[in-house]
Amino acid sequence: STTDEIERLVQSTRRMAAAVLERESALRRSEAKYRSLIETSHDLITRLDIDGRLTFVNPMATTYFGLPADQCVGLSAFEFVHSEDRAAAEAAFAQWIAAGSDEAFEFESRQVSRDGVVFLMQWCLVAEREQANGNGNGHGNGNGNGHGNGNGNGETSSGGRLLVGFSGIAHDVTAERAAKAELAASEQRYRDMFLRAPLAYQSLDMETRIIDVNDAWLNLLGGYRREEVLGREITDFIAEGSCAAMAEKFPEFFSRGSLDGPVFDIRRKDGQARTVTINGRIGHEASGAARTHCILIDITDRLRAEEAQRLAATVFASSVEGICITDAQRRILAVNPALEAITGYAAAEVVGKTPSVFSSGRHDSLFYRSMWQAITRDGFWRGEVWNRRKGGEVFPELLTVTAVRDSFGNATHYIGSLFDITETKRTETELENYRHHLERLVEERTAALSVAKEAAEAASRAKSTFLANMSHELRTPMNAIMGMTSLVMRRTMDAKLRSQLDRIDQSSHHLLGVINNILDISKIEAERLSLEQV
Repeated sequence: STTDEIERLVQSTRRMAAAVLERESALRRSEAKYRSLIETSHDLITRLDIDGRLTFVNPMATTYFGLPADQCVGLSAFEFVHSEDRAAAEAAFAQWIAAGSDEAFEFESRQVSRDGVVFLMQWCLVAEREQANGNGNGHGNGNGNGHGNGNGNGETSSGGRLLVGFSGIAHDVTAERAAKAELAASEQRYRDMFLRAPLAYQSLDMETRIIDVNDAWLNLLGGYRREEVLGREITDFIAEGSCAAMAEKFPEFFSRGSLDGPVFDIRRKDGQARTVTINGRIGHEASGAARTHCILIDITDRLRAEEAQRLAATVFASSVEGICITDAQRRILAVNPALEAITGYAAAEVVGKTPSVFSSGRHDSLFYRSMWQAITRDGFWRGEVWNRRKGGEVFPELLTVTAVRDSFGNATHYIGSLFDITETKRTETELENYRHHLERLVEERTAALSVAKEAAEAASRAKSTFLANMSHELRTPMNAIMGMTSLVMRRTMDAKLRSQLDRIDQSSHHLLGVINNILDISKIEAERLSLEQV
Protein backbone atom coordinates (compact mmCIF):
# COMPACT_ATOMS: atom_id res chain seq x y z
CA SER A 1 0.00 0.00 0.00
CA THR A 2 0.90 3.63 -0.28
CA THR A 3 1.39 3.89 3.47
CA ASP A 4 3.85 1.02 3.48
CA GLU A 5 5.82 2.50 0.63
CA ILE A 6 5.99 5.82 2.41
CA GLU A 7 7.18 4.04 5.57
CA ARG A 8 9.88 2.21 3.66
CA LEU A 9 10.97 5.46 2.03
CA VAL A 10 11.15 7.19 5.38
CA GLN A 11 13.23 4.37 6.84
CA SER A 12 15.50 4.41 3.83
CA THR A 13 15.89 8.15 4.17
CA ARG A 14 16.70 7.78 7.83
CA ARG A 15 19.34 5.16 7.09
CA MET A 16 20.83 7.37 4.43
CA ALA A 17 20.87 10.33 6.82
CA ALA A 18 22.47 8.21 9.53
CA ALA A 19 25.09 7.02 7.08
CA VAL A 20 25.77 10.58 5.97
CA LEU A 21 26.03 11.71 9.56
CA GLU A 22 28.37 8.80 10.34
CA ARG A 23 30.48 9.62 7.31
CA GLU A 24 30.66 13.30 8.29
CA SER A 25 31.61 12.29 11.80
CA ALA A 26 34.34 10.01 10.44
CA LEU A 27 35.53 12.80 8.18
CA ARG A 28 35.62 15.21 11.12
CA ARG A 29 37.51 12.66 13.18
CA SER A 30 39.92 12.05 10.30
CA GLU A 31 40.34 15.77 9.73
CA ALA A 32 41.01 16.33 13.42
CA LYS A 33 43.46 13.46 13.40
CA TYR A 34 45.40 14.71 10.40
CA ARG A 35 45.18 18.33 11.55
CA SER A 36 46.65 17.25 14.86
CA LEU A 37 49.42 15.40 13.02
CA ILE A 38 50.13 18.41 10.84
CA GLU A 39 50.07 20.88 13.71
CA THR A 40 52.24 18.76 15.99
CA SER A 41 54.66 17.55 13.33
CA HIS A 42 58.27 18.65 13.66
CA ASP A 43 58.50 18.80 9.86
CA LEU A 44 57.53 21.85 7.85
CA ILE A 45 54.23 21.12 6.01
CA THR A 46 53.01 23.51 3.33
CA ARG A 47 50.62 23.99 0.45
CA LEU A 48 51.49 26.17 -2.53
CA ASP A 49 49.53 27.53 -5.44
CA ILE A 50 50.68 26.95 -9.00
CA ASP A 51 52.91 30.05 -8.79
CA GLY A 52 54.76 28.73 -5.75
CA ARG A 53 53.09 31.03 -3.21
CA LEU A 54 52.29 29.63 0.20
CA THR A 55 48.62 28.98 0.88
CA PHE A 56 49.11 26.99 4.08
CA VAL A 57 51.95 26.44 6.55
CA ASN A 58 51.91 24.45 9.78
CA PRO A 59 53.20 25.98 13.04
CA MET A 60 56.79 24.93 12.21
CA ALA A 61 56.84 28.04 10.01
CA THR A 62 57.89 29.94 13.10
CA THR A 63 61.04 27.80 13.34
CA TYR A 64 62.01 27.51 9.68
CA PHE A 65 60.59 30.75 8.20
CA GLY A 66 60.99 32.90 11.29
CA LEU A 67 57.36 34.10 10.90
CA PRO A 68 53.98 33.02 12.29
CA ALA A 69 52.12 30.70 9.96
CA ASP A 70 49.43 33.25 9.02
CA GLN A 71 52.07 35.81 7.98
CA CYS A 72 53.64 33.32 5.58
CA VAL A 73 50.51 32.86 3.47
CA GLY A 74 50.87 34.64 0.14
CA LEU A 75 54.68 34.70 0.27
CA SER A 76 56.74 32.84 -2.32
CA ALA A 77 58.31 29.75 -0.87
CA PHE A 78 61.48 30.62 -2.79
CA GLU A 79 61.94 33.80 -0.69
CA PHE A 80 63.26 31.58 2.08
CA VAL A 81 65.67 29.58 -0.08
CA HIS A 82 69.33 30.57 0.39
CA SER A 83 70.40 33.07 -2.24
CA GLU A 84 73.17 30.74 -3.45
CA ASP A 85 70.69 27.86 -3.93
CA ARG A 86 67.64 29.81 -5.16
CA ALA A 87 68.31 29.85 -8.92
CA ALA A 88 68.99 26.12 -9.05
CA ALA A 89 65.91 25.35 -6.95
CA GLU A 90 63.63 27.49 -9.15
CA ALA A 91 65.05 25.94 -12.34
CA ALA A 92 64.56 22.40 -11.05
CA PHE A 93 61.00 23.25 -9.86
CA ALA A 94 60.07 24.71 -13.26
CA GLN A 95 61.54 21.69 -15.06
CA TRP A 96 59.49 19.33 -12.88
CA ILE A 97 56.28 21.23 -13.59
CA ALA A 98 57.02 21.34 -17.31
CA ALA A 99 57.48 17.57 -17.33
CA GLY A 100 53.91 17.19 -15.99
CA SER A 101 55.00 14.21 -13.90
CA ASP A 102 52.87 12.78 -11.10
CA GLU A 103 56.02 11.66 -9.31
CA ALA A 104 57.11 13.59 -6.25
CA PHE A 105 59.69 16.32 -6.62
CA GLU A 106 62.48 15.79 -4.10
CA PHE A 107 65.42 18.10 -3.56
CA GLU A 108 67.64 19.58 -0.89
CA SER A 109 68.43 23.24 -0.38
CA ARG A 110 69.57 25.60 2.28
CA GLN A 111 66.78 27.69 3.76
CA VAL A 112 67.18 30.95 5.65
CA SER A 113 64.65 32.10 8.23
CA ARG A 114 63.84 35.77 8.68
CA ASP A 115 66.01 35.85 11.78
CA GLY A 116 69.02 34.62 9.76
CA VAL A 117 69.18 30.99 10.86
CA VAL A 118 70.26 28.61 8.05
CA PHE A 119 68.72 25.15 7.76
CA LEU A 120 69.39 22.35 5.32
CA MET A 121 65.94 21.14 4.27
CA GLN A 122 65.00 18.01 2.38
CA TRP A 123 61.85 18.80 0.38
CA CYS A 124 59.21 16.53 -1.08
CA LEU A 125 56.51 18.17 -3.24
CA VAL A 126 53.55 16.51 -4.91
CA ALA A 127 51.24 18.09 -7.49
CA GLU A 128 47.55 18.58 -6.69
CA ARG A 129 45.31 18.06 -9.69
CA GLU A 130 41.55 18.19 -10.45
CA GLN A 131 39.56 16.66 -13.27
CA ALA A 132 39.28 19.15 -16.13
CA ASN A 133 35.68 20.39 -16.82
CA GLY A 134 36.38 21.07 -20.49
CA ASN A 135 35.09 24.72 -20.49
CA GLY A 136 38.49 26.29 -20.68
CA ASN A 137 38.07 28.03 -17.34
CA GLY A 138 40.10 27.49 -14.25
CA HIS A 139 42.81 29.05 -12.20
CA GLY A 140 45.04 30.31 -14.99
CA ASN A 141 45.17 33.76 -16.47
CA GLY A 142 44.49 32.55 -20.00
CA ASN A 143 47.67 34.03 -21.49
CA GLY A 144 49.65 30.89 -21.62
CA ASN A 145 52.32 32.29 -19.24
CA GLY A 146 53.55 31.02 -15.90
CA HIS A 147 53.72 27.32 -15.12
CA GLY A 148 50.99 26.33 -17.64
CA ASN A 149 51.52 24.05 -20.53
CA GLY A 150 50.73 26.75 -23.09
CA ASN A 151 47.25 25.46 -23.92
CA GLY A 152 45.65 28.88 -23.48
CA ASN A 153 44.03 28.38 -20.07
CA GLY A 154 47.15 28.80 -17.87
CA GLU A 155 46.72 25.35 -16.26
CA THR A 156 49.01 22.37 -16.35
CA SER A 157 47.31 19.10 -17.01
CA SER A 158 48.34 15.46 -16.79
CA GLY A 159 46.02 12.84 -18.14
CA GLY A 160 43.23 15.41 -18.50
CA ARG A 161 43.63 16.68 -14.93
CA LEU A 162 44.39 20.29 -14.12
CA LEU A 163 47.25 21.41 -11.85
CA VAL A 164 45.76 23.44 -9.02
CA GLY A 165 48.66 23.57 -6.53
CA PHE A 166 51.26 21.65 -4.53
CA SER A 167 51.52 19.96 -1.18
CA GLY A 168 54.94 19.79 0.39
CA ILE A 169 56.77 18.55 3.42
CA ALA A 170 60.29 19.58 4.36
CA HIS A 171 62.46 17.68 6.78
CA ASP A 172 65.31 19.43 8.59
CA VAL A 173 68.46 17.42 7.85
CA THR A 174 70.89 20.05 9.19
CA ALA A 175 71.92 18.04 12.23
CA GLU A 176 71.83 14.78 10.27
CA ARG A 177 74.08 16.14 7.54
CA ALA A 178 76.38 17.74 10.11
CA ALA A 179 76.57 14.45 11.98
CA LYS A 180 77.19 12.64 8.71
CA ALA A 181 79.90 15.12 7.77
CA GLU A 182 81.42 14.80 11.23
CA LEU A 183 81.23 11.02 10.95
CA ALA A 184 82.93 11.15 7.54
CA ALA A 185 85.57 13.52 8.92
CA SER A 186 86.00 11.27 11.94
CA GLU A 187 86.31 8.23 9.70
CA GLN A 188 88.87 10.07 7.62
CA ARG A 189 90.81 11.08 10.73
CA TYR A 190 90.84 7.53 11.97
CA ARG A 191 91.73 6.32 8.49
CA ASP A 192 94.62 8.76 8.40
CA MET A 193 95.67 7.65 11.88
CA PHE A 194 95.46 4.04 10.75
CA LEU A 195 97.45 4.64 7.58
CA ARG A 196 100.11 6.69 9.38
CA ALA A 197 100.26 4.67 12.58
CA PRO A 198 103.84 3.71 13.53
CA LEU A 199 102.88 0.04 14.01
CA ALA A 200 102.33 -2.18 10.99
CA TYR A 201 98.69 -3.29 10.59
CA GLN A 202 97.13 -5.90 8.34
CA SER A 203 93.62 -7.26 7.87
CA LEU A 204 92.98 -10.64 6.24
CA ASP A 205 89.87 -12.53 5.22
CA MET A 206 89.37 -16.12 6.27
CA GLU A 207 91.25 -17.37 3.19
CA THR A 208 94.31 -15.39 4.36
CA ARG A 209 93.91 -12.87 1.54
CA ILE A 210 94.97 -9.32 2.37
CA ILE A 211 92.06 -6.90 2.76
CA ASP A 212 93.90 -3.86 4.06
CA VAL A 213 97.34 -2.72 5.26
CA ASN A 214 98.73 0.60 6.45
CA ASP A 215 101.81 2.57 5.46
CA ALA A 216 103.92 1.12 8.28
CA TRP A 217 103.19 -2.39 6.97
CA LEU A 218 104.24 -1.36 3.46
CA ASN A 219 107.46 0.14 4.83
CA LEU A 220 108.13 -2.95 6.92
CA LEU A 221 107.81 -5.10 3.81
CA GLY A 222 110.29 -2.93 1.95
CA GLY A 223 108.28 -0.36 0.02
CA TYR A 224 105.46 -2.22 -1.72
CA ARG A 225 102.60 -0.13 -3.08
CA ARG A 226 99.21 -0.86 -1.54
CA GLU A 227 97.75 -2.01 -4.84
CA GLU A 228 100.58 -4.54 -5.16
CA VAL A 229 99.52 -6.42 -2.02
CA LEU A 230 95.74 -6.11 -1.65
CA GLY A 231 94.02 -9.36 -2.58
CA ARG A 232 97.19 -11.45 -2.37
CA GLU A 233 97.64 -14.23 0.16
CA ILE A 234 99.71 -13.35 3.19
CA THR A 235 101.88 -16.42 2.62
CA ASP A 236 103.35 -14.60 -0.39
CA PHE A 237 105.16 -12.43 2.16
CA ILE A 238 106.01 -15.07 4.76
CA ALA A 239 109.54 -16.52 4.68
CA GLU A 240 109.63 -20.16 3.65
CA GLY A 241 110.75 -21.31 7.07
CA SER A 242 107.67 -19.77 8.73
CA CYS A 243 105.00 -21.01 6.31
CA ALA A 244 104.41 -24.21 8.29
CA ALA A 245 103.94 -22.23 11.50
CA MET A 246 101.55 -19.90 9.69
CA ALA A 247 99.48 -22.84 8.42
CA GLU A 248 99.29 -24.18 11.97
CA LYS A 249 98.52 -20.91 13.74
CA PHE A 250 95.87 -19.41 11.44
CA PRO A 251 93.12 -22.02 12.05
CA GLU A 252 93.84 -21.74 15.77
CA PHE A 253 93.57 -17.96 15.45
CA PHE A 254 90.20 -18.29 13.75
CA SER A 255 88.82 -20.72 16.34
CA ARG A 256 90.06 -18.80 19.41
CA GLY A 257 89.35 -15.34 18.00
CA SER A 258 92.74 -14.01 19.08
CA LEU A 259 96.43 -14.37 18.34
CA ASP A 260 98.99 -13.39 20.95
CA GLY A 261 102.62 -13.05 20.03
CA PRO A 262 103.72 -15.88 17.73
CA VAL A 263 106.94 -15.12 15.89
CA PHE A 264 107.28 -15.31 12.10
CA ASP A 265 109.92 -14.38 9.56
CA ILE A 266 108.63 -12.21 6.74
CA ARG A 267 110.28 -11.62 3.36
CA ARG A 268 110.76 -8.04 2.23
CA LYS A 269 110.53 -6.81 -1.34
CA ASP A 270 114.34 -6.69 -1.54
CA GLY A 271 114.57 -10.31 -0.37
CA GLN A 272 115.75 -9.55 3.14
CA ALA A 273 114.10 -11.34 6.06
CA ARG A 274 112.73 -9.60 9.13
CA THR A 275 111.43 -11.23 12.29
CA VAL A 276 108.05 -10.04 13.57
CA THR A 277 105.66 -10.87 16.38
CA ILE A 278 101.94 -10.74 15.57
CA ASN A 279 99.02 -9.88 17.84
CA GLY A 280 95.49 -9.89 16.49
CA ARG A 281 91.77 -10.33 16.95
CA ILE A 282 88.94 -11.59 14.76
CA GLY A 283 86.27 -9.00 13.87
CA HIS A 284 83.12 -9.07 11.77
CA GLU A 285 81.83 -6.77 9.07
CA ALA A 286 78.23 -5.49 9.05
CA SER A 287 77.56 -8.25 6.52
CA GLY A 288 78.76 -10.81 9.05
CA ALA A 289 81.95 -11.65 7.17
CA ALA A 290 84.90 -12.34 9.48
CA ARG A 291 88.23 -10.59 9.09
CA THR A 292 91.42 -10.37 11.10
CA HIS A 293 92.86 -7.25 12.68
CA CYS A 294 96.57 -7.74 13.37
CA ILE A 295 99.48 -5.64 14.55
CA LEU A 296 102.98 -6.65 13.41
CA ILE A 297 105.96 -5.61 15.54
CA ASP A 298 109.42 -5.86 13.99
CA ILE A 299 111.64 -7.48 16.63
CA THR A 300 114.65 -8.10 14.36
CA ASP A 301 116.76 -5.36 15.93
CA ARG A 302 115.60 -6.34 19.41
CA LEU A 303 116.66 -9.95 18.84
CA ARG A 304 120.01 -8.77 17.54
CA ALA A 305 120.41 -6.50 20.54
CA GLU A 306 119.51 -9.37 22.87
CA GLU A 307 122.05 -11.58 21.12
CA ALA A 308 124.66 -8.86 21.42
CA GLN A 309 123.74 -8.48 25.07
CA ARG A 310 124.14 -12.20 25.64
CA LEU A 311 127.52 -12.10 23.92
CA ALA A 312 128.52 -9.09 26.01
CA ALA A 313 127.39 -10.89 29.17
CA THR A 314 129.45 -13.92 28.15
CA VAL A 315 132.49 -11.73 27.48
CA PHE A 316 131.92 -9.92 30.78
CA ALA A 317 131.74 -13.17 32.72
CA SER A 318 134.55 -15.01 30.96
CA SER A 319 137.02 -12.19 30.28
CA VAL A 320 140.47 -12.60 31.80
CA GLU A 321 140.67 -8.86 32.41
CA GLY A 322 138.88 -7.39 35.40
CA ILE A 323 135.85 -5.28 34.50
CA CYS A 324 134.08 -2.79 36.75
CA ILE A 325 130.92 -0.90 35.74
CA THR A 326 129.81 2.23 37.61
CA ASP A 327 126.95 4.71 37.27
CA ALA A 328 127.42 8.39 36.49
CA GLN A 329 128.17 9.05 40.18
CA ARG A 330 130.94 6.40 40.01
CA ARG A 331 129.10 3.97 42.27
CA ILE A 332 129.96 0.38 41.38
CA LEU A 333 127.06 -1.47 39.71
CA ALA A 334 128.79 -4.72 38.73
CA VAL A 335 132.16 -6.44 38.63
CA ASN A 336 133.10 -9.60 36.76
CA PRO A 337 134.67 -12.77 38.18
CA ALA A 338 138.13 -11.80 36.88
CA LEU A 339 138.08 -8.60 38.96
CA GLU A 340 137.01 -10.59 42.01
CA ALA A 341 139.96 -12.93 41.45
CA ILE A 342 142.41 -10.06 40.94
CA THR A 343 141.36 -7.92 43.91
CA GLY A 344 140.13 -10.61 46.29
CA TYR A 345 136.85 -8.73 46.82
CA ALA A 346 133.49 -10.46 46.17
CA ALA A 347 130.99 -8.50 44.08
CA ALA A 348 128.65 -8.05 47.06
CA GLU A 349 131.48 -6.36 48.99
CA VAL A 350 132.04 -3.58 46.45
CA VAL A 351 128.69 -3.00 44.69
CA GLY A 352 127.36 0.39 45.76
CA LYS A 353 130.80 1.68 46.71
CA THR A 354 133.21 3.74 44.62
CA PRO A 355 136.42 2.37 43.03
CA SER A 356 138.38 4.14 45.77
CA VAL A 357 137.85 0.93 47.76
CA PHE A 358 140.79 -0.44 45.74
CA SER A 359 143.05 2.59 46.31
CA SER A 360 146.62 1.87 47.46
CA GLY A 361 147.44 5.42 48.58
CA ARG A 362 150.39 5.66 46.22
CA HIS A 363 148.71 8.26 43.97
CA ASP A 364 147.88 11.78 45.10
CA SER A 365 144.72 13.78 44.35
CA LEU A 366 146.44 15.53 41.42
CA PHE A 367 146.90 12.16 39.68
CA TYR A 368 143.21 11.29 39.96
CA ARG A 369 142.08 14.81 39.01
CA SER A 370 144.18 14.64 35.86
CA MET A 371 142.78 11.18 35.06
CA TRP A 372 139.12 12.28 35.35
CA GLN A 373 139.78 15.45 33.37
CA ALA A 374 141.06 13.27 30.51
CA ILE A 375 138.00 10.99 30.77
CA THR A 376 135.65 13.98 30.69
CA ARG A 377 137.49 15.56 27.78
CA ASP A 378 138.39 12.53 25.65
CA GLY A 379 135.94 9.90 26.85
CA PHE A 380 138.65 7.51 28.03
CA TRP A 381 141.93 7.20 29.97
CA ARG A 382 144.62 4.52 29.94
CA GLY A 383 147.59 4.13 32.24
CA GLU A 384 149.30 2.25 35.07
CA VAL A 385 147.79 2.41 38.54
CA TRP A 386 148.87 0.88 41.84
CA ASN A 387 145.93 -0.57 43.75
CA ARG A 388 145.50 -2.68 46.86
CA ARG A 389 144.04 -6.17 47.11
CA LYS A 390 141.65 -7.12 49.89
CA GLY A 391 144.53 -8.80 51.72
CA GLY A 392 146.52 -5.53 51.75
CA GLU A 393 148.98 -6.39 48.95
CA VAL A 394 149.74 -3.45 46.68
CA PHE A 395 149.91 -4.44 43.04
CA PRO A 396 150.29 -2.69 39.67
CA GLU A 397 147.56 -2.79 37.04
CA LEU A 398 147.06 -1.47 33.53
CA LEU A 399 143.75 0.41 33.76
CA THR A 400 141.46 1.68 30.98
CA VAL A 401 138.43 3.80 31.91
CA THR A 402 135.80 4.53 29.23
CA ALA A 403 132.78 6.86 29.53
CA VAL A 404 129.42 5.64 28.17
CA ARG A 405 127.38 8.59 26.90
CA ASP A 406 123.72 9.06 25.98
CA SER A 407 122.41 10.73 22.82
CA PHE A 408 122.89 14.14 24.47
CA GLY A 409 126.54 13.47 25.24
CA ASN A 410 126.03 13.06 28.99
CA ALA A 411 127.99 10.32 30.75
CA THR A 412 125.62 7.65 32.09
CA HIS A 413 128.13 4.96 33.04
CA TYR A 414 131.84 4.33 33.30
CA ILE A 415 133.52 1.03 32.41
CA GLY A 416 136.91 0.21 33.86
CA SER A 417 138.95 -2.72 32.56
CA LEU A 418 142.22 -3.73 34.18
CA PHE A 419 145.06 -6.20 33.84
CA ASP A 420 147.16 -7.30 36.79
CA ILE A 421 150.67 -6.53 35.55
CA THR A 422 152.52 -7.82 38.63
CA GLU A 423 154.23 -10.56 36.61
CA THR A 424 154.95 -8.10 33.83
CA LYS A 425 156.61 -5.78 36.30
CA ARG A 426 158.61 -8.68 37.79
CA THR A 427 159.72 -9.69 34.30
CA GLU A 428 160.66 -6.10 33.53
CA THR A 429 162.79 -5.98 36.71
CA GLU A 430 164.53 -9.23 35.80
CA LEU A 431 165.15 -7.95 32.30
CA GLU A 432 166.56 -4.74 33.73
CA ASN A 433 168.92 -6.73 35.93
CA TYR A 434 169.97 -8.82 32.94
CA ARG A 435 170.56 -5.63 31.00
CA HIS A 436 172.84 -4.24 33.69
CA HIS A 437 174.69 -7.59 33.89
CA LEU A 438 175.13 -7.64 30.15
CA GLU A 439 176.35 -4.07 30.20
CA ARG A 440 179.02 -5.03 32.73
CA LEU A 441 180.02 -8.05 30.63
CA VAL A 442 180.20 -5.86 27.54
CA GLU A 443 182.34 -3.33 29.37
CA GLU A 444 184.68 -6.08 30.55
CA ARG A 445 184.90 -7.69 27.14
CA THR A 446 185.37 -4.29 25.55
CA ALA A 447 188.29 -3.56 27.87
CA ALA A 448 189.87 -6.96 27.06
CA LEU A 449 189.37 -6.37 23.36
CA SER A 450 190.97 -2.96 23.72
CA VAL A 451 194.09 -4.56 25.27
CA ALA A 452 194.13 -7.22 22.57
CA LYS A 453 193.73 -4.57 19.93
CA GLU A 454 196.65 -2.61 21.28
CA ALA A 455 198.78 -5.79 21.32
CA ALA A 456 197.76 -6.61 17.77
CA GLU A 457 198.55 -3.10 16.64
CA ALA A 458 202.00 -3.32 18.31
CA ALA A 459 202.65 -6.66 16.58
CA SER A 460 201.55 -5.12 13.32
CA ARG A 461 203.93 -2.24 13.80
CA ALA A 462 206.76 -4.69 14.61
CA LYS A 463 205.97 -6.71 11.56
CA SER A 464 205.96 -3.58 9.41
CA THR A 465 209.36 -2.64 10.81
CA PHE A 466 210.62 -6.17 10.17
CA LEU A 467 209.36 -6.09 6.59
CA ALA A 468 211.01 -2.76 5.99
CA ASN A 469 214.28 -4.06 7.39
CA MET A 470 214.00 -7.32 5.47
CA SER A 471 213.33 -5.45 2.26
CA HIS A 472 216.51 -3.43 2.77
CA GLU A 473 218.77 -6.15 4.22
CA LEU A 474 217.94 -8.81 1.61
CA ARG A 475 217.50 -6.87 -1.56
CA THR A 476 220.56 -4.64 -1.16
CA PRO A 477 223.09 -7.55 -1.18
CA MET A 478 221.25 -9.29 -3.98
CA ASN A 479 221.25 -6.15 -6.04
CA ALA A 480 224.97 -5.79 -5.38
CA ILE A 481 225.65 -9.43 -6.42
CA MET A 482 223.62 -9.04 -9.62
CA GLY A 483 225.30 -5.69 -10.36
CA MET A 484 228.82 -7.03 -9.88
CA THR A 485 228.03 -10.16 -11.91
CA SER A 486 226.80 -8.01 -14.74
CA LEU A 487 230.02 -5.86 -14.67
CA VAL A 488 232.29 -8.91 -14.71
CA MET A 489 230.33 -10.44 -17.61
CA ARG A 490 230.79 -7.28 -19.67
CA ARG A 491 234.60 -7.28 -19.08
CA THR A 492 235.57 -10.91 -19.57
CA MET A 493 235.61 -12.90 -22.71
CA ASP A 494 236.33 -16.24 -21.00
CA ALA A 495 233.56 -18.58 -22.04
CA LYS A 496 233.81 -20.73 -18.94
CA LEU A 497 233.77 -17.71 -16.66
CA ARG A 498 230.90 -16.16 -18.54
CA SER A 499 228.94 -19.43 -18.19
CA GLN A 500 229.53 -19.44 -14.44
CA LEU A 501 228.63 -15.76 -14.15
CA ASP A 502 225.45 -16.34 -16.16
CA ARG A 503 224.48 -19.15 -13.78
CA ILE A 504 225.14 -16.78 -10.82
CA ASP A 505 223.00 -14.07 -12.45
CA GLN A 506 220.08 -16.43 -13.11
CA SER A 507 220.23 -17.79 -9.58
CA SER A 508 220.36 -14.23 -8.20
CA HIS A 509 217.30 -13.17 -10.18
CA HIS A 510 215.46 -16.33 -9.08
CA LEU A 511 216.37 -15.71 -5.44
CA LEU A 512 215.31 -12.04 -5.73
CA GLY A 513 211.95 -13.17 -7.15
CA VAL A 514 211.49 -15.57 -4.24
CA ILE A 515 212.39 -12.78 -1.76
CA ASN A 516 209.92 -10.39 -3.47
CA ASN A 517 207.13 -13.01 -3.30
CA ILE A 518 207.80 -13.65 0.40
CA LEU A 519 207.71 -9.93 1.11
CA ASP A 520 204.49 -9.50 -0.90
CA ILE A 521 202.77 -12.31 1.07
CA SER A 522 203.87 -10.67 4.31
CA LYS A 523 202.47 -7.33 3.13
CA ILE A 524 199.14 -8.99 2.26
CA GLU A 525 198.90 -10.47 5.76
CA ALA A 526 199.81 -7.05 7.22
CA GLU A 527 197.33 -5.34 4.82
CA ARG A 528 200.17 -3.12 3.54
CA LEU A 529 200.23 -4.31 -0.08
CA SER A 530 199.39 -1.58 -2.61
CA LEU A 531 198.70 -2.26 -6.26
CA GLU A 532 200.35 -0.07 -8.86
CA GLN A 533 199.03 0.38 -12.38
CA VAL A 534 201.52 -0.76 -15.01
